[in-house]
Amino acid sequence: MILIYAMCILTAPIFPKIRTSIRVTHPAVLINPQTRIRTRYVGPGARGFEGLGDTEGKALKEELLSYQLRPEHTYQHKWRMGDMLIYDNAQLLHKRDAYEGIRFLKATRLFLSPDRFAVPD
Repeated sequence: MILIYAMCILTAPIFPKIRTSIRVTHPAVLINPQTRIRTRYVGPGARGFEGLGDTEGKALKEELLSYQLRPEHTYQHKWRMGDMLIYDNAQLLHKRDAYEGIRFLKATRLFLSPDRFAVPD
């Protein structure tokens, strides 16, 4: 099953009101090539599923997210100075909450071989 997203691309900061929207698709389930473990790759921003009408697609998304977002399936990190968090972007539905004050963030991304990790096409 193919999931549909509508991505908003912002242009250069000097033109903050100019936006372009594109349609992006990827599989709703990823399979790790090493372990064969299947992972749902569905998030709140999904717009629908190819082959399903708006009502069916919305119902399926809500059903999947109602399971994924249960308290027993969530982790909320309480940040402390010096903490480091490592996660697999394709197997973790993630977001950040609003914050106040100064925020220091160092982000590093590793892009590993697709023959070892589940990645969308």
